[in-house]
Amino acid sequence: MKTLNVKVSNPDKASYILRVSVREEGKAPTLNDIGTIGANQDQTVSEKFSNNSNVKIQARQANYVVWESPDYRLDRDRSDIVTIDTSHIRRVDPEGSAKELMETDKKFKELIPVKGYRPLINVLETDFGSFVVRRKDSTEDWRTIVAPGHYGGVKDLNWVKANVGSSSARIQQTVLLNRTTTAQVSGGVALFEAKAGYTDQDLYEYGVNIDIMTLKHNDTFASAKAKLALATSDVAKSVNAELDRYLADQRYVVAFVRSVHYFNDYVISYRKASKVSVDATLQGGTLFDSSGAYQLESIGASTNAYKDQVGGFFFEQVDDVIDKSKPAAPADGDVKKVLGDFVGVPRLVPIGGKYFFTRDTRDVTPTKRDSDLDSYLLSPTRRR
Repeated sequence: MKTLNVKVSNPDKASYILRVSVREEGKAPTLNDIGTIGANQDQTVSEKFSNNSNVKIQARQANYVVWESPDYRLDRDRSDIVTIDTSHIRRVDPEGSAKELMETDKKFKELIPVKGYRPLINVLETDFGSFVVRRKDSTEDWRTIVAPGHYGGVKDLNWVKANVGSSSARIQQTVLLNRTTTAQVSGGVALFEAKAGYTDQDLYEYGVNIDIMTLKHNDTFASAKAKLALATSDVAKSVNAELDRYLADQRYVVAFVRSVHYFNDYVISYRKASKVSVDATLQGGTLFDSSGAYQLESIGASTNAYKDQVGGFFFEQVDDVIDKSKPAAPADGDVKKVLGDFVGVPRLVPIGGKYFFTRDTRDVTPTKRDSDLDSYLLSPTRRR
């Protein structure tokens, strides 16, 4: 008989059953329990085996081999010091995954309302750079008075490409979802969506990668109003007169849709996990939850359904751009001159008997966000 003395350290947070796998010459291997090693504990294995046996120490959990020692050939007495290494195993944490996803979703909701999305091309033609109006302190829908085409403010996709620079915001998250997690998040997380073939019965990897750009119109409330006032078509004159009536009516608030949040990219990805057979030795990248061990499939699925959609609107209200402390301007004669060198430092423009602040169009910071305006502009009933 030969003696094997091995000090085993377990730095992990989980406890393991220790076994020895013994293979004697001419015999089938046998497995013998030698106790349990607790989390952050050391244990010494001291056993006698037949001469020339081949012995391995195993750390096992839920009938899976999570770690094996070197193979000791007992042609003599042997001693060793080893450490259980489970770095190749990812523990599935449903509570942690749900928390991560909900924190990411909170960030998403702060930027994007969860009320719907509109195709970018439709927004460019009808909403981006438009004037909308409604009664003050009212819950009624906003109403579009001036579309961007009335004063030449329509932007096309070429303009968008030229004005897309570095991301305004990027939201990225990858979590492991199982039944426990999806039961917690599926009812209240805007980012989460089920996909055919992936259910709450499965364990799978769910990822979101969202690239959100803020597009800001070249025109401000003041410049768009000035251009509309100078337009000569009958339609432009008509909508300008209607806009003036609302500007003069203290019962109404007028807003200019200055900025939009645009999804330059919106990818949702899935990778399903397959269960590992019992008694297997776990390899790199193994997932482990309360029901067993899994390996992620190498090929997953992804969707980019919300790419080139708009999901958030910012605006300037008339009170943001009218300087009420200034006396009314007597005429609109300065408008043409001001339009000639509009980009630059903020200045005042006399329009319709009032002074309007202009803003430096190089300023890319959105102005105000209004959830009611989002509700109106993102309404599913609004179509091109």
